[in-house]
Amino acid sequence: MGIGLGVGYLTPVKNLMLWFAKGLATGIAVAGFGLAKAIAGSISVILTVDAVFNAAGAA
Repeated sequence: MGIGLGVGYLTPVKNLMLWFAKGLATGIAVAGFGLAKAIAGSISVILTVDAVFNAAGAA
């Protein structure tokens, strides 16, 4: 989680803070990371539950 968080989160946010006004651009970037986490988390739960039930039914 450390390297992925550093590359995928801190670097873009830091650059946005340098290039644009700190408020809006940084807020949009952080909101995008949060939204992506919510979507990816939901999808992973659906896929995991589906895989477990399919494996149990096949046995």
